Parts: sequence; structure tokens; C-alpha cells
Amino acid sequence: MARIITETERLFIREWCLEDVEALYKVMSDEEVMRYVWDYNPATFNQVEQFVLQCMAESSSREWTTWALISKYDKTLIGYCGFLVRSYGEYKGETEMGWLIDRNYWGNGLATEAALKVLTLGMDSWSFNKVIASAREENTQSVKIMEKIGMTLINPSLNPKGRLVPHAIITNPNKK
Repeated sequence: MARIITETERLFIREWCLEDVEALYKVMSDEEVMRYVWDYNPATFNQVEQFVLQCMAESSSREWTTWALISKYDKTLIGYCGFLVRSYGEYKGETEMGWLIDRNYWGNGLATEAALKVLTLGMDSWSFNKVIASAREENTQSVKIMEKIGMTLINPSLNPKGRLVPHAIITNPNKK
């Protein structure tokens, strides 16, 4: 069993294992789930497998990454939440936060619950100075999540597709 990083009232947030690839592929092959993330198209099995392998490698080399979200209710993998290093544009090199939830679990506050817990972990355990997040303007739910977890909207910035998208930032209150 993969190591649990932390948990919330309704979720286990844990490291990935290879057995997760198929379950995550079911989530990420949904056109509606993917319409605002990655390439804005359903992910291929190979893309999902590479993502999980990358997260596993990051977890072993630097401890933090993007983690699997497991529903405590039915023990199902329902998505992911965590951190990455921004690899492009104006915020290249910054710690960025992201999340994705299976459509069957939307509207229950699970993404907010996971994002708040993961953000707190990042600030406390790895002492991030600041964390950024971004979402397409049409992805109003993710923009709301950014605000709910204490992030402040800042000037939009270009995403890898050349589209201007809202960005948010939060600084670590424990760092002076």
C-alpha cells in the first residue's frame, strides 16, 4: 500500500503506486474533467502513466509532488492534488499548486478540502515562501477554490497555450 501523506475528514492524500494508473486514466479520459486542464482533451493512457511515474520519482527525490486523492467513503481514487515546479512563462521556477477531481465527485467541496490541506502541508512541512495557482477563466470552480483557500488573485499570465489565464498567489505567513 502506498504511504499516506496526510488526510482530511473525507480523503486520504497518498503517494502513487503503479496500480493507480488505470483508475486515474478513467478519471482523466473524461472529456468534461479535462476540458480546462492539460491539453484540454482527454488524456491518453500513456500520458497518465507518465504523469504517475513522474510523481513517484518526484516524491522519492524531493518528498513533495502531486498526490493521489482517495475517497475514505468508498476507497476509490478520485483525482489528485499537489505541487509542481512551474516550467514556463512569467512564473517559471515557482511552486505551483493544482488539483483535479472525478466528475462524479464534483460539487461536494472535496477539491477545496484537499487543496486547503495540501497547501497547509506545503507551507508547514516544506516552508514554501509562496505558492501560485492558475485556471482558465471559464473554470470558475477552480478560481473559487483558489480564493476559498486564501489565495489572492493577481494579474493574469500566459499559459503554455498562449492563453491569458487568471493566477492567484499566497505567501507563507510563517516566513518573514
